[in-house]
Amino acid sequence: MNGRREEEGGWIRQLRSLALKELDSKLDLCEANNENDRMVIEKCASDMERVRSEDGVPALIDYLIKKASQDANVPAAVLLNTFIANSGVSLADQAKVVLPGLLNLYTSTNTQIVDHSIGATAALIQSMGQKEMITVLPVMNSTIDQMVATAGGKGQHIPGFKHSNGLTPLITIIQNTITAKKKEISGMAIETLKLVVELAEISTLENVFRAATIPLIQVYRDDLSVNDKSKILKSMGIIFSKLIQTSHVSNPFLLPHIESMFFKALQDQSSSVRLAGGSAFVRLMKFHPKPEATMTELLRLATSEDQNLIESSLATARALFAARPDEMSDVTFEEILFLTEEIYAKPVADPSEIDNSLTFCSGALLGEMVMQKRDWRTMFYVISPEPRRRQAMGYVLQFCSMKADVIWSSDLGEKFLEAHEKALTSNDPIVVLCALRAASFILQKTIDTDFLSAVVRYMKHENSDVRQMTAISLGHFLYERDVPVDLLKGVVPQLIKGTSDRNHAVRKSSQLALIHGLKLTENRIRYDEYRTAVDLIEQGHLDEIRVNMSSRISARNVALEPLDTITTVD
Repeated sequence: MNGRREEEGGWIRQLRSLALKELDSKLDLCEANNENDRMVIEKCASDMERVRSEDGVPALIDYLIKKASQDANVPAAVLLNTFIANSGVSLADQAKVVLPGLLNLYTSTNTQIVDHSIGATAALIQSMGQKEMITVLPVMNSTIDQMVATAGGKGQHIPGFKHSNGLTPLITIIQNTITAKKKEISGMAIETLKLVVELAEISTLENVFRAATIPLIQVYRDDLSVNDKSKILKSMGIIFSKLIQTSHVSNPFLLPHIESMFFKALQDQSSSVRLAGGSAFVRLMKFHPKPEATMTELLRLATSEDQNLIESSLATARALFAARPDEMSDVTFEEILFLTEEIYAKPVADPSEIDNSLTFCSGALLGEMVMQKRDWRTMFYVISPEPRRRQAMGYVLQFCSMKADVIWSSDLGEKFLEAHEKALTSNDPIVVLCALRAASFILQKTIDTDFLSAVVRYMKHENSDVRQMTAISLGHFLYERDVPVDLLKGVVPQLIKGTSDRNHAVRKSSQLALIHGLKLTENRIRYDEYRTAVDLIEQGHLDEIRVNMSSRISARNVALEPLDTITTVD
């Protein structure tokens, strides 16, 4: 501390009055640097009054914040909290200057300073009306953004956000700004709330659950922008994912209002709003007391004339089934069978993008149900002459393949393999794509040499979508498994050829598969092992593409592409 005071040009040299200097000297005498050193703190009281008279309240507050922040002086934080709470001086008109300093004390590594900064922040906000809170929100938003950036983008490193009372004053500002329903500022309030709940600990969210959610329920309406609706729904989803299995989210008063809001979101014109609503809905359903009743309503919505509503309802129903399969009765199973059959059995001469999506979503829902129920017989109908049924069954096969290890060990193992072979050799590219995704799931569970060879051959398929999906499927398999060099010899050459494919997407997917197959994101051990095991010609091909692979790795552009792009909520 003394060394800090001696720094040339340090802030302490800029103290203007004798009163401030005397106050500073007394605070430095507190060797214990503890909130319980009442003697030092009481001695400072008279000096604080002198500072207040000579320099004014803003100078006093600024000094105490800097002393607590830059010198980590606990008595300064105690005096700051006490003054704001008990002096009778309203700082509401100075909140835009004072609040950033108080929030920055949230980052202190001293728990006592954090405690008193939160107390001071709460006292400041208690002195403010709604108008002042609306005015200070932009400053609060930018301050929190800066705090997170300084903490390396990880708000969990900010002690004040982990404190049980740390969010309460911030939520008060956000709540009052949202309920003011001023379009020009409510969007920022919603964004700030989303940021705050992302950073919050479970214990801190529990204390502000009602204060955070009620304004969002109140403000959610049709005339909000798509961006604001999505932020509200994502904020709710984050809250539910953090507060899973707590009594707060099952509040019988709030639950019907929350459900109503989510059902409204599912019927929105915007796809992003529908999916955000579905995602939040499923997170809520993970601890909902009656998930089957919600499933029934989702299946009812899926009989609508609105194809977009059908799509979002099917995707949400699938995610709900995955989250709570044991809560679904045989009656619900039959309803799903009937509903999905109604969709994919209806012929469409020239299917649009949404028609195809409904086929895939219905097949995916059926596949989820079949997989959870483990009634595998349904997946064997991938050779139907009806295109939509055939494609839907392709998705059933794909989803069932996620449980490939279970099916292999059942008495249907041979039929499962037969169904997969039929799907791979189908003349329908959509079915082949499903089979290739299924192959990736199977290979991730069990490496079969013949099966792997059969999949690799599709790198030569005439359809570029099929070639790309082959590379993507192999990429996921190679990422998950540590494949022996002998097996890599049957895979890597075809992927190398894929990196020079005439189709850009195939080239990209092939390169990613090679990077993960040779474990180049980790080190060069597997690459060198493979290189020494192949002939000079193959080594030359490998060396040619290594430069591009190294560039991609250096740019950290190595994330695997998703196996599927089906409409999904998570």
